[in-house]
Amino acid sequence: GYHECAPVVALLTLLGLLDTTIWLAARSEVYLSMTICFCLADTPASMWTGVKCVQLGIWLWAAVSKLGPWFPFVLQAMVCNSWTFPFSLQSVHRAMYRNAPTDLRCSRLCEVAAHFGTVAEFGFPLTLALSGAALTAAGGFTGDVPAGLALFVMVGFHIFIFTQIAVGVPQEWNLFTILAGVYLFGMCGGVSLADLAAMPLGLKALLLTVEVGVPLLGSFVPKYVPFLPCMRYYAGNWPISIWLIKR
Repeated sequence: GYHECAPVVALLTLLGLLDTTIWLAARSEVYLSMTICFCLADTPASMWTGVKCVQLGIWLWAAVSKLGPWFPFVLQAMVCNSWTFPFSLQSVHRAMYRNAPTDLRCSRLCEVAAHFGTVAEFGFPLTLALSGAALTAAGGFTGDVPAGLALFVMVGFHIFIFTQIAVGVPQEWNLFTILAGVYLFGMCGGVSLADLAAMPLGLKALLLTVEVGVPLLGSFVPKYVPFLPCMRYYAGNWPISIWLIKR
């Protein structure tokens, strides 16, 4: 309730003003935004609608951050630094390059896999948002096939990232997102226009700010917004150079 969550919101916000590292490390664009939904909602239904909107924003902006020539290199680096495939490690790693070690650009397979990941992260959130519940409280299937398939893809998507044990990946977030996605969308269903209209004005203003305004500002002027609040998870906001040297 409000009395339990308000101190957390106030203290984390104060800490963020004093030290942005604490605010960013706490993944405030995820957990703080969801906690504020608990404070601003006037009904349980509005609270869960707000939390769903935060989760959808994370998925969709993460997909947007994949739209660029950099993302295949993200997948390449993640897979080639992973020990998930111990029996085909060398062949899997070499398949990510065009002609290792003389040509270290991404292979066609790597590019296709990266684009598949982008399409998946656009597809399953939108399907979950527009579908009904796929699971009952007892764990049974309700018969909503699109929601069930989207839920299956979502779980597999995050399990793949988790099992790569990639450097810099927030592993606990992938587990949290699987559980959140199964409960929020798999058991509770999507988000309707009536659900959005029923939210109080303060909650609507918060969601428009943190899920639309800040990511848009960070996408167009990234030097003014850290890459976590603007959800440029795969694009970042720092300069990158790649040196490919051949003898």
